[in-house]
Amino acid sequence: MSNMDIKFTKHAIEKIRLLEKYGFKVSLNMVIDTINNPVRVDRRGNQYLAVKPIDEIYALRVVYEVRENIKVIITLYPVRRGDTVYKIKYDPDADVVLLIFEDKGSIDYADEAGDMIIHYGKDGKIIMIEILNASRVISKLVETLAKKEAIVS
Repeated sequence: MSNMDIKFTKHAIEKIRLLEKYGFKVSLNMVIDTINNPVRVDRRGNQYLAVKPIDEIYALRVVYEVRENIKVIITLYPVRRGDTVYKIKYDPDADVVLLIFEDKGSIDYADEAGDMIIHYGKDGKIIMIEILNASRVISKLVETLAKKEAIVS
């Protein structure tokens, strides 16, 4: 799959510009290298999430799809190495999404922010986030973002 042609979406190009504006330089070659030589690739539906370290602190994650034998870059973003979501769980009976960032350690305390409960370790790092009323919260978030995108476009 690495010998395929590569196409950047308009959004992916804009994202590279935005990252640079906010002080995070990502080149087209870094993106291409990430999808052609990743350390890990996850799959979600028809999308691939390729990850490759940039340096000791950051890795680059690139989301792409394969369309007619072409890798189409959807978006990209830097992640702190080791600070990515370890596990995502959804309980439809409780309508709760659980984002787990650490698979070990202990929870020191939790803060509530609306329908979110954020659990912290003794070092202040986020261990876990619970999203209550997840179907409503997430659909409302998507709806809000879609409206803002329509206004900005």
